[in-house]
Amino acid sequence: DLGERQPPMDLPVLSALDDPGFLGREAELAEISRRFEAGERFVILSGLGGMGKTELAARFASTRWGGESYLVRFERNWVHTVVKRIAPNLRGVDVNTTDTARVYRDAMLELQDRSKDELLILDNVDQIIPEHGDQESMSLEQLKLEMSCLNMRILVTSRNAADGAIDVARLHRQELHQLFAQHDSAVTPEQRDALIDAVGGHTLTVDLMARSLRRGKRRA
Repeated sequence: DLGERQPPMDLPVLSALDDPGFLGREAELAEISRRFEAGERFVILSGLGGMGKTELAARFASTRWGGESYLVRFERNWVHTVVKRIAPNLRGVDVNTTDTARVYRDAMLELQDRSKDELLILDNVDQIIPEHGDQESMSLEQLKLEMSCLNMRILVTSRNAADGAIDVARLHRQELHQLFAQHDSAVTPEQRDALIDAVGGHTLTVDLMARSLRRGKRRA
């Protein structure tokens, strides 16, 4: 019943990060859509740092997701992330207490009321530290179990490899060339190729170079 839907949470809306100059990733976007439409609730985007995982998640939220979407920077573990990152933005959760167990419980009760039409992005889930301070990190599969009580759809970005994760690899060379053109970079196609090869096609580095080599940009 749409009349009984919870109002949006006070978390950052991921579509605010959408980049109008986003390039490529159509296959990855289609695969994320396919998995959620097939009933999966927990989808992982995996790849090296700087490959564009967060930007891909933002693009999906703003162009393919029909409901509300939220961005949460993951911190240490799920409990800590809920208490420190999510609970302060939830209505009706008293965070002005030293009872973190109560804060977590109240926040989880509200999260469990959220709809499957809402998307929660957990960004940079690169190390999951057990709540009791053990040295060994938890796996993404264990995190999935911790969140299994939620109806929301979860999209995770991580540098860690995981079974069934969608691999976010480097862009195709033609797309990397488009980054230079998009930023009106003053380099020839041959120079673009040399720069791309020099950094191994690393998406973020190529984008930064393209921005720094804009025509007419002053040099110190």
